[in-house]
Amino acid sequence: MIPQMTLRRTAATFLILMALGFLLADLRGLVVEAQAPVQVAAADPPVAVQGTVNLNVKITGKGFKKGAAAKFLVTGTTDTGGITVNSTSFVSAGELTANIDVTDTAAIANFDIAVLNADGRGGKGTELFAVTAKGANKTTDIGLNVRFVYCTPPGSDSASQAAYAACVQQNRVRNDVDRDYANGSEGVGAVFNIVSGSNDLTINLNTSTRRLILDLYDLIPASSGQMFPSWHTTPQYAKWFFNVQQAYLAKTFCGGGHPCDMISDMTSSCDVSVDNATYYLQWKPDSIKPVNSPETTSRVNVHYDVINGVEVWTVTPLPNATSQRIVAGLARQLNGKGKTMSEPAGQYLAPFTLTASPR
Repeated sequence: MIPQMTLRRTAATFLILMALGFLLADLRGLVVEAQAPVQVAAADPPVAVQGTVNLNVKITGKGFKKGAAAKFLVTGTTDTGGITVNSTSFVSAGELTANIDVTDTAAIANFDIAVLNADGRGGKGTELFAVTAKGANKTTDIGLNVRFVYCTPPGSDSASQAAYAACVQQNRVRNDVDRDYANGSEGVGAVFNIVSGSNDLTINLNTSTRRLILDLYDLIPASSGQMFPSWHTTPQYAKWFFNVQQAYLAKTFCGGGHPCDMISDMTSSCDVSVDNATYYLQWKPDSIKPVNSPETTSRVNVHYDVINGVEVWTVTPLPNATSQRIVAGLARQLNGKGKTMSEPAGQYLAPFTLTASPR
């Protein structure tokens, strides 16, 4: 009987030690979680004009908790610089929404964003936001000359054919002919929208005699189960509308210096009569359209510079967060009574280069 009692005691001791081990592991996990650093990574939108009120800014990062509070501080200081945070809403451990007001006299500067959790832990992201000058003249939009890359048709020689193939590979949105789309010419509308205050760059070919070439042959295989259009396999000459959000503000995003880079989003749309549908092609990770599955779409970089005395804005898409590829998402909305829902229509590799200069 004694050996049996000893065995039972040994087994009981082993089980108790295992339980204590699991408990200690859980406690270590809780301590690690409680001590996880707060990281503040990005703000969207990343810029506002003096006098902006009731603006919701999405703050992304890590380690956020309920009750977290955000502050906007002139970079390298503790000065709020004229930005008032009205409220901070918890969305998830990786996202907050700050509602802010920017005074008419707010500092024209870059801002850090600090986040403080209710438990006292916090973090700060440097130069994530900027305030730009309130324009003195809001009476006119700025007309533009814009262009995508034009790929010269190849000859019969292998060199020109290789050059053309490389150009197409790098430019899935292209000019129809080798000249600018000029605002007010050939029915083209190409402007910085200053009057509305959006500062968006818009290109409207809906009433133009011009087209652009959209080449969506490179469908991402994981999206092949979506309702992608049959025409995606061949280049399309079509009248599209493009919008690069807040692109004009790249001019002042770096405090008026240049060259300057600012990250933004780009959307576009086109009515396709043969499908009785409107298509939306977007480089916009937070779009309300169903364009961000299976991958997150790319954002775009707006590069501002002055070259030989001429202001130039250059827009190029950035590698996405999912696969580090240049990805645009397409959504389709059928036209007709009561048809208001959009459905995903495939994701595509869609690099391009767009340049714009005042006329």
